[in-house]
Amino acid sequence: MRRITGCGADQNRRCDGEISDLRRQDSGAGPDPQIKIAVDQLAVTKVQDNARAFLPGADQEMAKAAAKILTQQADVKATMTELKKTLEGIYTKDVKPKLKA
Repeated sequence: MRRITGCGADQNRRCDGEISDLRRQDSGAGPDPQIKIAVDQLAVTKVQDNARAFLPGADQEMAKAAAKILTQQADVKATMTELKKTLEGIYTKDVKPKLKA
């Protein structure tokens, strides 16, 4: 299966052709339902948030916090406060020293 990459909101024109190609694909028994689902989801796809993109390990920390809230019924405010401190620590330790003044 062909993979569409980089189809964010700011790149819709480039992706329209690829999406149209996928919609036209037919295996003989009709369009592949997985392709239809993937193409339909592109309309609501959003750009990855900055914390996940620019803070090393932030995605794992966010996932751990969400899991703690959802599976262990942890206090939301306390968990998010703890996550904020963790993300700020990642920024201070791993990102800020590499930024130009």
